[in-house]
Amino acid sequence: MKLFLTSIGIIPEIESEFIKLLGKAPQDTKLVFISTASNIEPDTSYVKEDKENLARLGFTNIPEVDLAKETISSLPEKLKDAGIIFVEGGNTFYLLKHVRESGFALALRPFLERGGVYVGVSAGSIIAGPNIESAGWKYADINTVDLTDLAALALVPFAVTPHYCPQVAQAVTESAAKVGYPVIALTDRQAILVNEGKAQIIGPGEKITFNSPEIWRSKEYEGVIIEESLADNEVMKKIRIVSTKIEKVTANHQTPWLPQWTLHTVLINENEAPDIAAQISKSLDKAHGEWYADFKNETHHYIIFSDKVFFIDRADRSQYDQAKAHGIALGIPEHQVDFDIFYIPNKKAN
Repeated sequence: MKLFLTSIGIIPEIESEFIKLLGKAPQDTKLVFISTASNIEPDTSYVKEDKENLARLGFTNIPEVDLAKETISSLPEKLKDAGIIFVEGGNTFYLLKHVRESGFALALRPFLERGGVYVGVSAGSIIAGPNIESAGWKYADINTVDLTDLAALALVPFAVTPHYCPQVAQAVTESAAKVGYPVIALTDRQAILVNEGKAQIIGPGEKITFNSPEIWRSKEYEGVIIEESLADNEVMKKIRIVSTKIEKVTANHQTPWLPQWTLHTVLINENEAPDIAAQISKSLDKAHGEWYADFKNETHHYIIFSDKVFFIDRADRSQYDQAKAHGIALGIPEHQVDFDIFYIPNKKAN
C-alpha cells in the first residue's frame, strides 16, 4: 500500500520523495483529483493552487471527480487506470459523508492493491486514519452534515492531525491524551510516506507523535549545511536537500570575504549519517578560518569540525559543552557555537 499524507499538498520540501514513491514520470500518470471536501468551503483558491502545482510537477492527465456526484456504480469507471488518487482538503465531515455514499472505500481497495498511490491533503489525510476525531481538534471543522459515526477508511492505524504549529500544540497534546491510538501531527512542510507497511514522517522539522511514537517516528537527521563552508562540495551529491535560502553576509557572520551564505536544509538517513559526517569533516574549507556543520534527530546530534566529529547524546549537556569548547578553541565565534538550545533534559536516546 502506497500513501502520501500531507497538510497542504506536494510542496518542494517533500516532492522528491513523492516522485520516488510514484516510480514513474508524472506525464505518464493519470491523477484523479477528488475535490469534494472543498465544495462547502468559502475560499477554494487552494484548489486552483494545488492543480497548478501538480501541473508544474509534470502531470497532464488530471481529471476531476466530485464524490458528491458519484455512486457505487459510477465511481469505479472514473477511477479506472488511475495511478494516483489525490484527495483534496476542505471539510472533513462533508468529505466522509460522500466517501460513504459514493462507495469510495470499495473502489479504493483494488486501486491500492495494484500499486496505486493515495495522496491526502488535510481532510484527505485525516480520512485515511481509523476515524476523523482529529478534525474536531484545534481549528475545528464544522460538522455541517451531522455525522455521528466518525469511523473513517482505516488505511493506517494512526490518526493524522495536519497544520500542526506552536499555536495549536497545547490543544493537540490535550486531545491526543484522551484517545488510545497513535497520532501523528504534521506541520505544513511535512508528510507521512507509507510504503510496504512502513510509515515515515518526511520533511523538515521535529517529528511529533503521540501514543506509541516508537512505531512511527523517523530517525532521519536534519540539519543545515552552508555551501560556502565546503572546499569540496562533492559530498552534497550524496545528501538530500529539502530547501535552500540565501543570507547576505553582515558583520555578524564574520566572513567578510563572502558576499552571501547559501544555507541548505538537508535530511540524512540514519544509517548513512556516520559516513556523511566524516566526509563533511574532510570537505570543510580551512583556508579562511574554521567552519562547522551539524545535523540532528530527536535523540542524537552530529557536530562536525574539520578535525573532529562529535556524536552527541542530546540528553547529555556535558557533551555539548565539549563541542562548544572545541569550536571556540578553533576560533569560531562563541555565539555561533551556542549548542545549549539543542540540549533536551531527561530525553533518553535509544
